Amino acid sequence: MGEPDRQCLRLQSPPDWHTFIWWLVLDDGANGWRDFLRASPNLNYNPSTADIDRDEAMRVIKAISKGLVYGLISLGGALGGVTLAGCTTTAPDPVNPRALAQSALADTHLGWKPAPANQLNYSLATSSGIARMEMRELPEDLQAVTIELPGMRNIEGVQWQAVSGDHALLFDGGEGADGVTVKRQHRGYTLQVQGAALDTIRRGGFLTVIDYYRN
Repeated sequence: MGEPDRQCLRLQSPPDWHTFIWWLVLDDGANGWRDFLRASPNLNYNPSTADIDRDEAMRVIKAISKGLVYGLISLGGALGGVTLAGCTTTAPDPVNPRALAQSALADTHLGWKPAPANQLNYSLATSSGIARMEMRELPEDLQAVTIELPGMRNIEGVQWQAVSGDHALLFDGGEGADGVTVKRQHRGYTLQVQGAALDTIRRGGFLTVIDYYRN
């Protein structure tokens, strides 16, 4: 807001409180008070009581100013609290492994274990040597799926059938597709799918692990 012209202020009739305050600033207090009284048709200017009236008005203005300042500080604090609350972020919900996979054969037992963030860890066991699990559409931020295969003695192949009907061979018994790792453990194997292979299975389908020693 720009500073008003002094002469323009003097010509306003009746003056408002904003005008009065500017008069106090521009005319060093006392002269501004006299001008305010003279310009207001509802007030009578009495030189003998002008100083008293001015002092009383100044006390009122100071009290109002303190109230306004306190109110603005309180409002600023409240708004600041609202802003901080609006900027608060919450951690994303952890991936629920139970909702993303299930056994697809009667003799296939599917379990799950704790996994790092953005990963899944399953356990797949079978008595027939052929384990099959159904996987639903996986989250976009999922980075890896690890499947423990206890009891498997010699994995012959890992096959994938997408919900669209497409097939992919993820492991041929010797080498895995890009992003597929098969490691022999003390008991069984560990299959890990990530990278390009994870993108292959991300939309959901059926994963089948076939052991050479199957029934």
